[in-house]
Amino acid sequence: MAEWQYDSKKEGLATVFFDYEIETLHLLWSRRGEYLSSRQVWEQISRKLQISRASIINSLNRMARAGILEYKETTGKGGHRGLYAASGDEGELKKRIADELTENIKKNLR
Repeated sequence: MAEWQYDSKKEGLATVFFDYEIETLHLLWSRRGEYLSSRQVWEQISRKLQISRASIINSLNRMARAGILEYKETTGKGGHRGLYAASGDEGELKKRIADELTENIKKNLR
């Protein structure tokens, strides 16, 4: 289960994700299972938003640990590198977030 930081003043995915994370998710969903490196993700996202590559890497790794993204390693020129792909679609992620937030609220209100 991921630890969601929920902001009720926002809407949609912005209630739990930063803008660059939402852009990252939309990019990976648009690739329909294709794996991208952190560099590829950063190059695409940095065209729209001013964001460091380190922030993208940290976000990708956090979402992979939470099961939102699939992760695999490959070796090539320069050593090991991580590759990321969406593990589900937007609807599945929204349902998961709602279910986990609801369960957490119920647990904390007991």
